[in-house]
Amino acid sequence: MLEKIKTTNLQEGMFVICSASGMASIPPELSNKMISSKADIAAILKLNISEVLIDSEQSSPQNNFPQTTYSEEILFAREAYNNALHC
Repeated sequence: MLEKIKTTNLQEGMFVICSASGMASIPPELSNKMISSKADIAAILKLNISEVLIDSEQSSPQNNFPQTTYSEEILFAREAYNNALHC
């Protein structure tokens, strides 16, 4: 499934297809491949492309979401609950 995401949200393990901004294109060595390093992300960011298309089916699932600990999740849940009470 193709998804459009901001280049600032790129993560290792995502399979980048092409630029979604319509202006600049991604060089062949960075398109139609999985992002394997922070250097790949930096190279795409240097192109001033705001959005790219990724293929979520070809992306590595372990890198799509950051890993958090149980205590971090509890803190987030408490903060979200308190924010909901004060809206």
